[in-house]
Amino acid sequence: VLTRFLLYMMVFLYSSSVFGGDIASGIEFFGDLRLRSEYIDNKGFNKERYQWRQRYRLRFGAGAGVTEHVEVGIRFASGEPSYQTTGNQTLDGENFKKFEFRLDRVFARYSRKIGGVGFTLRAGKFAHPFWYPTEIVWDGDLQPQGVSETLEFGNTTVHLAQYVIRQADRNDLPGGSNNGNELYAFQVVHGLELGGMDTKMGVSYYSVSDPAQLGRDARASNSDFTTNKNFNTCTSKAGFTSTVSTPCFGEVSDFNILNLTAQVAFLKDGPLPVRIVGEYVKNMGARSFMVYSDPSDTTGAEYGREDTAWLLGIGAGTKRPGTWRYWLSYSQIEADSVVANFNSDDLQQTNVNTTSILVSYQITEDMYVYYDGYFQTRNNYRLAVDNGNASTDDTTMYRHRINWVMHF
Repeated sequence: VLTRFLLYMMVFLYSSSVFGGDIASGIEFFGDLRLRSEYIDNKGFNKERYQWRQRYRLRFGAGAGVTEHVEVGIRFASGEPSYQTTGNQTLDGENFKKFEFRLDRVFARYSRKIGGVGFTLRAGKFAHPFWYPTEIVWDGDLQPQGVSETLEFGNTTVHLAQYVIRQADRNDLPGGSNNGNELYAFQVVHGLELGGMDTKMGVSYYSVSDPAQLGRDARASNSDFTTNKNFNTCTSKAGFTSTVSTPCFGEVSDFNILNLTAQVAFLKDGPLPVRIVGEYVKNMGARSFMVYSDPSDTTGAEYGREDTAWLLGIGAGTKRPGTWRYWLSYSQIEADSVVANFNSDDLQQTNVNTTSILVSYQITEDMYVYYDGYFQTRNNYRLAVDNGNASTDDTTMYRHRINWVMHF
């Protein structure tokens, strides 16, 4: 991987010299490493009963200006390719085998001001540019692909995004998509200072063109992403697993997601600044759903839309060396409120209630340690069982993690 990275940079530098660019002095390398020890006490929440695992996340990349307004960048990251919402790699390779390190970002960005309005165009695979203070809708490790545009008008920012999930093709194999699949989104963010408090509010909308294909891909890549209730395959209470004739009745939910976000920061000049964050999510495309014990069953179990999510959190502290930071939040994420493939792996996708806590100490400007813990329960226990989880008397999970982070 390192060889490929160096070759890419050599080609990049050579092409710039051939076409008259002078960018060698402008190349910036960056990276970060996180080491983690995680203890999980799982009481029937999902598959694993108990875990104590050691993990790392490594990211390394480079960016450079090609012209005054154009920048290109690449980044590599650790992690399992089929688990796109995390860069974590567990240190459990047989006989100390080597780990993979894959291309995580490759993009070009065009930025300039036009009549006092800031404009940015991104193309390729890049960081999601929307403002999201929590990961209730979008995981920070998820790098979309496609195009996005940003307009900045003073205190107001408008983001547009057109992301490619699956290309349009004529593949008739299972899982193939004739029409392709896209994610379209927009966001309006406004910031305002009121009486010494910094406020920020955002309205976002996400729409997936082919949710059924999204479900098939989720099932094929990683079973953890099947917490959305209306994916095509499910297992009923009686253990009937769908093959040709399905015991599930009803349409797969669309994902037309409205996300409202607000943040208030105060005491910003004091030793312990405070911020309060609130998020509300409504999937206006969610549908009701039926699960049958076998194909001849006429009663079945009915589920409503499961279309709402919300989070309330409070944080305090700064990232100045020698200082502490604290975070406490509670969230409820119903099964079809957000796309399980895309939202937080820490929050365990969807159909989950979570209380989380974080305590962090900033050692230097580029290094800190922190503890984060999660107490989690299933939002809808019966749905979790029908969706394939083992039936138990308790569906809770406790997770405790010690983390050491270094930026370079």
